[in-house]
Amino acid sequence: MQNPTNGMPYDSDKSNLEILSNEFAMVRFGKVKVGNGERLLIQVPSSGDFVLLDPIVLEAIAELGHDELSQLLVKVSEE
Repeated sequence: MQNPTNGMPYDSDKSNLEILSNEFAMVRFGKVKVGNGERLLIQVPSSGDFVLLDPIVLEAIAELGHDELSQLLVKVSEE
């Protein structure tokens, strides 16, 4: 569910998003409500790209070891 005017979920309120950054990257994140529950919204302000992650996906990510997660990120960056 995206707002056609800004590409964000309809009920997102940017004032509720936190910022996490370092010298290499910056993201905004926060909890948003969607039609069938809540999701974690992660947005890259420089590009406007975003992802909505549900609790099942977050649990799976949390259960990955550091090495497994790193391998996934390497595969994605090679594409």
